[in-house]
Amino acid sequence: MTTEGGSQPTPAEWEDALKAAHALISQGQLSGALAQTESLLAKPGANESVLGSCAGFLIDIGSHSGEPKLIERGVAILEELLEMKLPPTTRRIIQYNLANGLDGLGRLQVMAQAWTYWNLQEGEITVDPLMFAK
Repeated sequence: MTTEGGSQPTPAEWEDALKAAHALISQGQLSGALAQTESLLAKPGANESVLGSCAGFLIDIGSHSGEPKLIERGVAILEELLEMKLPPTTRRIIQYNLANGLDGLGRLQVMAQAWTYWNLQEGEITVDPLMFAK
């Protein structure tokens, strides 16, 4: 997306850039999708729709890559948006994306705990039994 003289992108440019980020996520190109999302967030004039989409992208990328910090960033953006006066439809979309983000964080925490147990069973990690003694 190019803008002349630092002006804000046109609605068509925003839409094209959002579609490009979504396509990269769909193709599993997470690093490219993250770069595209970061670029969108750095552009001036993003409205709540663009910010909400970018937050959703961060949540999706973080969920697929196992990076909770990205999910947390997306959740934080959505929580800020919920503080704004928004049309009911927009509010519901943001709440849906927020729920996905919180679910993604929860799933990563459960997976991390299960992964540790699996590693222990497979003998990939060891635990000193004395650490559980009183």
